[in-house]
Amino acid sequence: MEYLTHHCSPSTYSVRKISLFRGFYTWRLRVKKSLQHRLLEVLKGNPGVSVKELASILEVDVNKVKVAAYRLKSMGYIEKAGRGYIVTKRGLQFLNYLESRLASKTDVEKARKTLEEKREASTEAPPSKEPVREMPRGMGTPQVVEDTINTLIEKLQELERRIISLEARVRGLEGVVASTQKRPDITSLLDPVMYYNEAVTKYGSLIEKMLSDKRLIKIGSLVVNTEFYAHFKSRFPIKLSDVEKLSPHEKILLEEMRKEALIVLHAGKEYRMVE
Repeated sequence: MEYLTHHCSPSTYSVRKISLFRGFYTWRLRVKKSLQHRLLEVLKGNPGVSVKELASILEVDVNKVKVAAYRLKSMGYIEKAGRGYIVTKRGLQFLNYLESRLASKTDVEKARKTLEEKREASTEAPPSKEPVREMPRGMGTPQVVEDTINTLIEKLQELERRIISLEARVRGLEGVVASTQKRPDITSLLDPVMYYNEAVTKYGSLIEKMLSDKRLIKIGSLVVNTEFYAHFKSRFPIKLSDVEKLSPHEKILLEEMRKEALIVLHAGKEYRMVE
């Protein structure tokens, strides 16, 4: 008499037949790994695999793999690496969680042992004059085990949804905190010469305040530290042969001053300030 037969495949755990006492019950449980689960497993063992290669390995349509990869990337479980993807630290944690769900197979093993113990106990028990009563459905039958496991799976799925929702909220809060952090007080630019748009992006409204306080001066598309600009002007006239000796910031400023007609090349030999 066959009490429990099970076999495993890469994506499926199956429990086939259970027979108990004089009645025979057929119970089939299939817990399939999701495409995202399988995708994470492949990337864990093969980092950098492309979408086309993933589709070939998983034997799934490439468009479905693209959708699954996009969702995993948007949740921070994988990230782009060259032409393919790799699993992030958060993705490894999520993969461990998914694999723990499949550990419900342990509950099936416990159910098998319980059924075998009941069978052995009934076999060893002395014959009774009373007629044998069939075990009511729902009392220790495979149906109870199936219902229990289905309930566990539903609870795990609900927990997964809550975790994903909480992670999304945390990322949102992190973004809010980062955007509301107070900028440090700055008395001068870290670079004495910066492009105006770049400076505004980096320092925000502080640039306008520094311009109004005359700590900065605007030269064309540049903002320049006032002291730096005053020192640079004091070096004129600058010989054409000395231009290569200027610092990178001075070269940028010299070129912008030339564009703004603040300096001219005199006799092809030296740059002079325009009076």
